[in-house]
Amino acid sequence: MLAGYYTKSGQINEGLALDRTIVKMKPDCSLSHYNLACSLALKHRNQEAVEALRMAFEKGYDDINWLLSDPDLQGLQDDPSFSALISEHQHES
Repeated sequence: MLAGYYTKSGQINEGLALDRTIVKMKPDCSLSHYNLACSLALKHRNQEAVEALRMAFEKGYDDINWLLSDPDLQGLQDDPSFSALISEHQHES
C-alpha cells in the first residue's frame, strides 16, 4: 500500500524503489510484478515495464481488462512490445 501511496502522490522514484524491494521479497506474487510494471511505466521505462508485465503474467496475473484501462500503464498503449504481450495473453484467456 505504501508503494501505491508514493506513486499516487507523485513520488514515483520512491514508489519504484519500494516496488523493486517488494518484488525481491515476494518474487512469486503476480501483483508485485504488476505494480513494478506500473511504476516503471510512469517513469517511461517502457521496455522494463513490459518485462515486468510479462513476469506478472508468468506468475498468474490475468486481469487484462484492468491492465488495458489502468492509467498507470497509459504510456505503454502505443508500444509494439506491449501490444504483442497483450495479444499473446488475450489468446490464452
